[in-house]
Amino acid sequence: MQARISERGLADAPDEDIHSVIERMLEGGGEVAGKLHTGRSRNDQSATGVRAYGMASTNRIEGQLRAVCQALHDLAAKGMDAVMPGYTHLQQAQPIRAAHWALAHAFAFLRDIERVQRAGAAAAVLPLGSGALAGCPFPVDREALRTDLGFHRVSENSIDAVSDRDWICDLLYAGAMIGVHLSRLSEDLVLFSSVEFGFVRLSEGYSTGSSLMPQKRNPDVAELARGKSGRLAGNLTTMLMLLKGLPTGYNRDLQEDKEALFDTVDTLDLTLPAVAGALETAAFVPERMREVMNTQLLATDVADYLVRRGVPFRTTHEIVGRLVRRSEESASLSRKCHLKRSEPNTKASGKACARSSTGCDRRIRGTPMAVHRYARCAISSMKWLLDSPNWKDPDVHVAPEPTALTEPAYRPLLGLRRQRKAADRPSTHRTPGNRATGRRLRLRFPDPGAPLP
Repeated sequence: MQARISERGLADAPDEDIHSVIERMLEGGGEVAGKLHTGRSRNDQSATGVRAYGMASTNRIEGQLRAVCQALHDLAAKGMDAVMPGYTHLQQAQPIRAAHWALAHAFAFLRDIERVQRAGAAAAVLPLGSGALAGCPFPVDREALRTDLGFHRVSENSIDAVSDRDWICDLLYAGAMIGVHLSRLSEDLVLFSSVEFGFVRLSEGYSTGSSLMPQKRNPDVAELARGKSGRLAGNLTTMLMLLKGLPTGYNRDLQEDKEALFDTVDTLDLTLPAVAGALETAAFVPERMREVMNTQLLATDVADYLVRRGVPFRTTHEIVGRLVRRSEESASLSRKCHLKRSEPNTKASGKACARSSTGCDRRIRGTPMAVHRYARCAISSMKWLLDSPNWKDPDVHVAPEPTALTEPAYRPLLGLRRQRKAADRPSTHRTPGNRATGRRLRLRFPDPGAPLP
């Protein structure tokens, strides 16, 4: 029969559906062909056929997703020693391994595999034997049919069985989420392969040139995969709107389920292998990653360093935030992560604060005592981190574990003016410019290279 269908096709068949075609082709075998339709309806037969298609499709899509995950795993292996900026809000946040970025996408596709498996399990329910809606009056062995056709279980309610398309929604939702994850991965590949980033290089086999500009290498596979995600989400919306107003039982509207289902499966069959191939042939560019890394990527490491010295995190957050703003305003941090040394203060009384070699006044006025108390530690730790030759090594971000510093150890280092005794201090809050309520605090930034206590 399959050979006859392949040879003649079905375009010119006079029958109204595939079930009638099969019955007509079997008529040469005698009266047995006429008994084929006994106890059956097109309702349960079409539901059985599309479920069998769904089971085969989910198995195939799962294999394609596993290929994408394997390609991301192999790409991560190439980037184990490559350090790149990690992003939040598309702003550099903290340094990460390139492998960390690649595996973040891999875990999203692993969740997609679980969704596809659940959709396949939902499809593996045999509705055959449900008839039009009221079941079959003949003693049909449904368990034998289930075993022969490869289904997992038989349906329990005949009315629900002929109208149930929930499993299609499950598969279309899984397809829509695959499209979302493909789109996010594709967006990263488009950005990271651009000149502005340059973190990833896609092979020529998965890129195209320009008909006018000879230097162009366009990431076509990533762009097309990103575009395909829209139709995957649209197919899910189509199916949900199709089902929302149907009365109980089978309705002819349900023949529209095939278009959305077939399009999603065809789109994934086309897109997933192409994305897997692009990932298999992609390569990281570690040199470019190091070039674009901003020194402020280590601000969190400085804060963590202070926390290990016994400073409360909220205080360290304020300290490092002030240091970052100060460095942005005074340009005291260069692109090469170098902190200039302060000129030593030769005045024993400490009346003058140290000034940087750029002439910038480094006094900090009006800040809480905690900021004065711990700022020197932050400066020294940032000097240690940023001037270290291994600061870009992902395994070397912090100094060795130090001992906690106490307040008495800070006072001689910070160069604070002698304060009034606690009993003599006024109860009102001291302001920087009001000598009637308290003296102005002046913070002298000592030599960052000096050893820590």
